[in-house]
Amino acid sequence: MTLIEVILRSLPPVSYDPQAKSVQDEAQVMALPLGEALRSADQVKVEHDPAATQLSLPDWERNYSLPDPCAGLSSSIERRRADVVTKITARGNLSAAQMVAMAERLGYVGATVHEFGPATCTGPCYAGLYTEADWRFVWAISVPYTLRIEQATCTSPCDVPLRRWDNEPIYCAISRYKPAHTLGLVFFDSEI
Repeated sequence: MTLIEVILRSLPPVSYDPQAKSVQDEAQVMALPLGEALRSADQVKVEHDPAATQLSLPDWERNYSLPDPCAGLSSSIERRRADVVTKITARGNLSAAQMVAMAERLGYVGATVHEFGPATCTGPCYAGLYTEADWRFVWAISVPYTLRIEQATCTSPCDVPLRRWDNEPIYCAISRYKPAHTLGLVFFDSEI
C-alpha cells in the first residue's frame, strides 16, 4: 500500500470523496514529505548502529578518538566501522592475553608474550642472565614477521601516503597500550 492510498483511506468517508481530483492532488502533495520523513527515520535507525553506519561514521570516529594512529591507514569503510565497534565493545586490561589479542587485530596472528625472569640454577643453560631488579618490568611480544603493505584508496584521507610498508603499527600499539610501569619490546619470529 502506498502512502497516497494510506492518506486517502485515513480521510473521513462522509466528508471527502477519495476519487475527487483535488483530494488526490492534496494526498499526493502530502505523501512527498511523509515519504522523506519515513526514509529519514529508516536512515536514523541505520546510523544508530555503528556496525552499519554510513553518513555518521566520521561522527562515530570523532567521538571515540578514531582513527587510531596505531592502526595504520584503516581506509576501507568496513575496517573503519569495525574499528568503531571494537573501540566501543573492547574491555581492555593489562594482561598478556590482551596484548596478544591487540597484535592479532593488527594482523599479527600467532603472537606470544615473553616475560623475562632472573637467572636460576634450575633454568635452561641458554636462558638469559637477567637480574630481578633490571628486568622485572620488561616483557616482549614475539610476532611473525610479515611486511605490511598498506595502500591508499580513493576514500583515504588526503594526508596519508599513497603506499607505505612497515611494521610501525605494532610498535605504536605496544607503546600506547602497554602497562605504564613496564618496558614492552617487539621481536619478530624467534628473536627472543
